[in-house]
Amino acid sequence: MVFFSCLTNMIEVGYGLKDVTKYMIGSQDEIRIVNDPPGTFQIRGIKLERLISKLRSNPEAPVLTLGKVTIDSFIRQYEKDILIQKNGGQKILARYAAALSLVDCQKYGNLSESLDMLAKYIIQNLSIGESGKDILKSIQSALLDSQKYPSFLNLEYYDVQDFLEKLSKHSGQPQIKALCERSLDLLRNELILYERHTNNCHSNGVSIFIPSFLIPENIYRSHLHMYKNSKFSRDTAWDEMIDTYRFRMRGLYKN
Repeated sequence: MVFFSCLTNMIEVGYGLKDVTKYMIGSQDEIRIVNDPPGTFQIRGIKLERLISKLRSNPEAPVLTLGKVTIDSFIRQYEKDILIQKNGGQKILARYAAALSLVDCQKYGNLSESLDMLAKYIIQNLSIGESGKDILKSIQSALLDSQKYPSFLNLEYYDVQDFLEKLSKHSGQPQIKALCERSLDLLRNELILYERHTNNCHSNGVSIFIPSFLIPENIYRSHLHMYKNSKFSRDTAWDEMIDTYRFRMRGLYKN
């Protein structure tokens, strides 16, 4: 499956489709299209004809080859300066961030189990004195340092590899580090088959929902209500971890 749609290469999306498709190409970020001046399409997003052309020339082409052709042709558009006209008429050179990756959806089962273990450990230890405070600070520091994507105030979607690396870095707890490394190994060596991003972002292939405690309560509850309907949420403790983290963080913030 190829998603010509923004913000689709999320763990929650891929996990929900693992019984439908084996492979998936999508972007963690927005797919920014530039048609300025009109009719020029300096950037027009995923060039599906490149994938189709490669498949027509070689019907037995490996999935990795098809993925590389699709992703490389997409990223090349964003690696050069483009000329755009601002509202005042001034023309400027600009570059847009972009990311696209090919993932093996069949590997989401292993990754979800690993992230479930991490979520449950965090839940169990958030209320334990200094240990809990260390976890809270580690999560918050990781979120502040990690690659974010457009959402409500850009405080909901994060690159999961970047988040886990930063969480491991900021945490002083060996078990947190070990659980992060377990998931990172699965991400790097099993799930993500091919990934490319521009130099102005720190994407690694897949994002995840981790709303900041700063999001207003009504927005948070509305989004979490929808999130709980996802298969990933139902099969893991990730939503419970999010809720527990928010409760503890807001209590700390109020004090």
